[in-house]
Amino acid sequence: WSPFVELTKELKLKPIKVNESTSSPSIQFHAGVDTHAEAAVVRQILKDVLEGKSGHIDPREVAIVLPREDALMPVLWEAISFFDVHFNVSMGYPLKRTPIAGLFELILRAQESRQGSLYYAKDYLHVVLHPYIKNIEIDGDSALMRIGIQKIDELVRSKQLQFIDLEELEVEPQLYKAVSGYAVSTHGRSKGQKLVDGFYQALKRIHRLAFRNFEKISTFRGLAENSLALVEFIVQNTSIENYPFASEFLGRFTSALHELRDALFADEQLAHPPLFAIFRHHIASKSVPFEGTPLSGVQILGILETRVLNFKTVILLDANEGVIPSITPHDPLMPRPVRRSLGLPDIQEQEEVFRYHFTRLIKGAKNAHVIYQQNDTSVRSRFVEALIWQAELEAGEIGKFDPQVKQFYVGLSQPNPTVVQKSKEVKDLLNSMWFSPSAIDTYMWCPLRFYYGYVLRLKEHDELKPEIQSDIIGQLVHEILEKFYRRIRRFGKINLSDFDRYAEILESEINRAFAKTFTRKTGEVILLHELARHRLRRFVYSDIENAGGEFEIIGLERWFSRELELNGRRFRLKGRVDRIDRRSVEFDYLGGNLIYIVDYKTGATVQKPRMSKLETALSDRKEMKKLIRSFQLPVYLMLYKGDRTALSWEQLNAELLIVRGKDEKYALFNSENRTHFMEDIFKPSLGNLLSEILDPDVPFEPDDEDKNYCRSCPYRILCGISV
Repeated sequence: WSPFVELTKELKLKPIKVNESTSSPSIQFHAGVDTHAEAAVVRQILKDVLEGKSGHIDPREVAIVLPREDALMPVLWEAISFFDVHFNVSMGYPLKRTPIAGLFELILRAQESRQGSLYYAKDYLHVVLHPYIKNIEIDGDSALMRIGIQKIDELVRSKQLQFIDLEELEVEPQLYKAVSGYAVSTHGRSKGQKLVDGFYQALKRIHRLAFRNFEKISTFRGLAENSLALVEFIVQNTSIENYPFASEFLGRFTSALHELRDALFADEQLAHPPLFAIFRHHIASKSVPFEGTPLSGVQILGILETRVLNFKTVILLDANEGVIPSITPHDPLMPRPVRRSLGLPDIQEQEEVFRYHFTRLIKGAKNAHVIYQQNDTSVRSRFVEALIWQAELEAGEIGKFDPQVKQFYVGLSQPNPTVVQKSKEVKDLLNSMWFSPSAIDTYMWCPLRFYYGYVLRLKEHDELKPEIQSDIIGQLVHEILEKFYRRIRRFGKINLSDFDRYAEILESEINRAFAKTFTRKTGEVILLHELARHRLRRFVYSDIENAGGEFEIIGLERWFSRELELNGRRFRLKGRVDRIDRRSVEFDYLGGNLIYIVDYKTGATVQKPRMSKLETALSDRKEMKKLIRSFQLPVYLMLYKGDRTALSWEQLNAELLIVRGKDEKYALFNSENRTHFMEDIFKPSLGNLLSEILDPDVPFEPDDEDKNYCRSCPYRILCGISV
C-alpha cells in the first residue's frame, strides 16, 4: 500500500510487521437489478445468519455497510423490519430525501409554475396531498382535513382544472357540502359546524403558509422564516411525532433553516430562480446524522465508519463502479499536476486508500457478502472484479462466481375470463334503465364492459391531464361549434354568401374558448390556436357546402328521452344530439326539405353501419357488431321521430361530421329505402339487442374478438382477457 509507505516515511515511523492470517474469508457475490432488489438480498442473508445456518453469530458481529446513504431507508424497511432484532445506525441520511424536505421541494415547484395568483393544479395538489398537510388535525379530528383535501382533488380532476384560484377554492360550494356533511353526520350539528369553521380556518392558513407567503419572498431570511412558520404549524397540528425518524428529520431541517436565516447574506435580495436554487443546494448538502452506539444489534454503517473495525459477517451493498471507489475523476479547479506540486493527494492515492479500507473490511471478516447492482446503467466495481478474478484463479475456473441476478417477478398469468350472472338487483336496475346510444354500443361490443360501466358504474380515477390532450381538444371543439352555431342561428338560414360574416364570429368564439381553457400561452397552445382557426374555418365552409350551400338550424345540443316500442316491447332510450338541421338538398334522391341529425366527431375511430351488407334484421349480437357496428345514428333518428306518425323516415337522415385533418362526412342514408332500413332492420335489431340485455338468463360475458377494443378498455384487469 504505497500511500501508507509514503506516510510512514514522512512521519519517520517504523512499521511493525505481523503475521498475515492464513485463513481466507468466505466471500459470496450477489447481484440485484436495483436498490430494492439489493435490500431483498440483505433480507435473505440476514434470515440465514440470524437462524444460525452458518453457526451462532452475535448480531453485534454483523455489519451492513452502505456506501450510499440513499440505501438506508430501503434496507431498514425491506430487510431489518422483518426481524425481531435490535439494530444500530451509525451513518447519515440525505436531508433532501426526507419527507419534510420533500414537502418544501413541492412548495417551491408550486411557486415556479404559478401564473400570477393562479397555481398550476398538479403542483397545488402535490402540496396539499402531502401527508404532513392532509393530516392536519382540527379540534382532535384528523379525518376532516383528509376529506376536504380529497374533495378538492376530486373537483379539480372532474373539472379538469389546469390552474387553481385559492380564493375561489375557499368558497367552493361543493367543498363546503362535503366537509359539512361529514362533520355534522359524525359529530352532530353544533360541534359539526364548529369543526367546519375550523376546517376553513386551517385551509386558509395552509394557503397562507404554504403558498401565499412564498409568493413575494426575495431573501434567505424571508425564505427561512416562512419555512419555519410552516414547520411549526405542522408540528403543532399533526401527529408527526408518530412518523419514523420524524424528530431527527425535523431537527436537522430546522437547523439547516436557521443556518440560512443567520447567514451573512441572509438579507441579500434575489429573484426566485437563484434563491430557490441555492436553497435546494443547501438542503442537498446536508445529511441527517444517526449517532448510534455499537452496544447491541446489527450494525448499519457507512463505509468510512468501518475503518479499523472488524466484523465476523459483512454485508456490503452498492459495490458498483462510481460508488466504490467514490472519487471524482477530474478536478477542474486543481488538476493533477497542480495537486502534486502542492503535495496534495491525487486521484490514484485516494483510490489506493479506498482500496485499502475496502480490502481490509472484506478480508477481516469470516463471511463477506458483496452485493452490487447489475442493470443497463450500472457495472460492478473494479475492486469487486479484482476479488472475483482472484477467487477464479484459486478455483481454476472462469465464471464460477458470477451470481444470479436478484429481481422481482410479477405473475402475469390471467385468471379465467369473468362471466357475471344477473342477480335480482341487476335485473331490477336494467328494467329501470334509460339506454343511451353509447351504452347500447358498449353492450354490443362487449357485454362485460357494459356491466362494469353502466350497471356497476365503475369509473377510472380522474387523472389531471395535460392541457393539450385529445379528449380536452374534443370538448373544446364541441363547445366552440355549439356557441358559434347558436350565434349565427339568429340570422336565419345559413348560406355560403354570408361566410365572411360567420368567419368573424367563429374567430371570436375560438379566441374566447382558448382564453378560458388555456391560461398559459405556451408554444403548443399558440400552435394549436392557429391550427384550430385554420381547420374550423375550413370545417364550417365544408359543412355549409356539403349541406347544399344553405340550411336552417332548428336545434342545438338537444336532449331526448322517449319510451319506444320495439318488437312489441317498450324500452327507454335517451340521447343528446349536437345539431338538428332543416335542409333543401337538391342532390338528395328525394329532394325537398329534410331533417338532418348531425353529430360531430373529433376522435380517430368512427364506427358506421355497413349499409350495403345489411339485408335483414339481426338477432345475433356478434353479427350486429360486424355489420351495424354502431346504433348511434339510427337511435338518434328514433329519438327524434318518436311516435310522430306525420313525420316519415324518408324525411329524416343523420350524419357524422368528422372534425380532423380531412373534413369528412358520413350520412347514414344515401339512396337507400329509409323506411325499410329503419322499420325492418335497425328497429328490430335494436329490439333484439335490448331484449338480450334484459334477458335474466343471458349473463354478461367478455368479448375479446377485437383486441384493439380490449386494449382500450379500462376494465381489462378485472376482466381476465389476455390481450
